Amino acid sequence: MSSFAGAPLPNGVPDVGELETFLEEVCRRYRIPGAQLSVIGENGDLRNAVFGELESGCGMPVAGDTLFPAGSVSKTATAALLFLLAEDGELSLEDRVDKVMPIFRGLDSGQSRWPTFAEVLSHRGGFASNTTAEQGRHGNLSGLARSCVREGGLVYAPGEVFSYSNLGYSVLGCIVEELYGLPWGQCSAEMLFEPMGIHTGWLAGGTGVPGPVAVGHVLGPAGAPRAVTQSLDRAEQGAGALTVSAAGLLEFAQKAFAQGPSEVGSHVGTASPSSRPFGIADDWGLGWARFGPGLEWFGHDGTADGAWAHVRFHPATGRGVALTVNSSQGLDAWLDTAAVLCPDAQPVLGPSAPESTLPEELGGVFRNGTDEVHVTVRESGLSFGFAGETPAQARHEGGGRFRILSERVDNPFAWGSFLQSNPGGEWDLFQFSGRTAHRRESR
Repeated sequence: MSSFAGAPLPNGVPDVGELETFLEEVCRRYRIPGAQLSVIGENGDLRNAVFGELESGCGMPVAGDTLFPAGSVSKTATAALLFLLAEDGELSLEDRVDKVMPIFRGLDSGQSRWPTFAEVLSHRGGFASNTTAEQGRHGNLSGLARSCVREGGLVYAPGEVFSYSNLGYSVLGCIVEELYGLPWGQCSAEMLFEPMGIHTGWLAGGTGVPGPVAVGHVLGPAGAPRAVTQSLDRAEQGAGALTVSAAGLLEFAQKAFAQGPSEVGSHVGTASPSSRPFGIADDWGLGWARFGPGLEWFGHDGTADGAWAHVRFHPATGRGVALTVNSSQGLDAWLDTAAVLCPDAQPVLGPSAPESTLPEELGGVFRNGTDEVHVTVRESGLSFGFAGETPAQARHEGGGRFRILSERVDNPFAWGSFLQSNPGGEWDLFQFSGRTAHRRESR
């Protein structure tokens, strides 16, 4: 793996030449057409490196201000827009959504109550993990809220279980649009990023607004990058529509944490493992994930069609790293980058215990919203997959944790865990990639 001859973090940053050499090596290793890498050291020195083209073979080079699809990193912008509304007295983050938005008052949540804004921001609001095709078509809060109820309402009681939720942030994005009176993309640009002096855009109908965006790619059968079109449903703007540069991500993180991490980092999990994420992060605050043994790093990972974006920021020291990539191989690029530039900003996956086994009765069918995952446990390991998909083969790593065998060991998205909604009770929850499904039937 590459390393730097110059000053490493935390005392400084490699010079631009070293960063560019490193980024080029990583991109060529994974056949990535274009990328940006930005780094801030403790001294506040920001350095940027770029590589490649907006689209493979197009001849248009990536620049420092080129916009890349940010995927789920968009959720940090939705959170920030709600913070602004709270500062203006329009709402409190401790308010339940039905207190602020009347549409929810006449709808049955399926649980004892609707969640607070803070609970939804920290992925503990009880919403299903994914938007369905029917939900995604809605262009307003009323349609999306009614669709949620038609499809069963909340999956969990608010505040009890961590389950990463695109649907929850789709709802928040629609609330932002209602309260600001602007479409999410225009709202994020005019109310949030432009006052910060940060150039951003958004995806609408698969194209970038207001201008060109780096094109996503997947590897074709022969291993060559093949361009793909972005597909994002109208209702999912608040969960994944942002386009931004790597430098823009770090500038945003700096300003988001200018007053310290207290508010953004609040609402972390309780002592119950079911209220905390495993694999994708070590905990979750209001919009931002938390990483590392001391939860001192904040950040987010995002994927779009053939694109990845990653940001990490350490408020106590001002250190930060951001990477944007126009390839489905972007996660591999990030894992190599983080291992060199911010190894302490990755999730704690724990020691491996390959000789341990799981009881077969842990297998079964688990459900989150309309998604079902089928789990089979054998002495040699376990397999799991959604209906109609080829099951992934995994190995038990001890303590109910497991890892997909075909993925690299340091890939946090390849790890998952069985959990107990009540400590000491039945292992009735199955969390993978941050999404938590509850047992529907045993096997």
